[in-house]
Amino acid sequence: IYFKEGILHEDELFTLYLCLHSNNVIVLKEITYNYNKTNITSITGKAQSSIKSINDRVIIVKEYLDVMMKEDTYFKALFISKIFRLTDSILLNSVVFKNYLLWNKYFNILEKIFYANGLNKYFKRHYGNKIIKYFTLRLMWLK
Repeated sequence: IYFKEGILHEDELFTLYLCLHSNNVIVLKEITYNYNKTNITSITGKAQSSIKSINDRVIIVKEYLDVMMKEDTYFKALFISKIFRLTDSILLNSVVFKNYLLWNKYFNILEKIFYANGLNKYFKRHYGNKIIKYFTLRLMWLK
């Protein structure tokens, strides 16, 4: 198990493989760690809104889906939940979300990844109609 080099959020994949290679995993409802997103000099503060960060999250989503499809595991419900948190973090990212063409590009990329893994029903259930979803989210975001 190692940190994937060259991507941001590499801890996401490390945690995935750590859980898969562990005999026991405990999931807590309590939040036990909070990133300091207010520190603009930190990698976490800078990276959240960069295109590289968004592209790296797409890589992570793809790898999660690939692992989910290969592993015969009872983690599948947790995988889907985690994957949609990642896809939401891409589509609701301020850089992407402010620009419909960019949002549409990433929506299509994610949709293709899900379809390639035969998971289109999950994607459709979570996101539904693309244009309605975008403008509904946009209205919620403006509040």
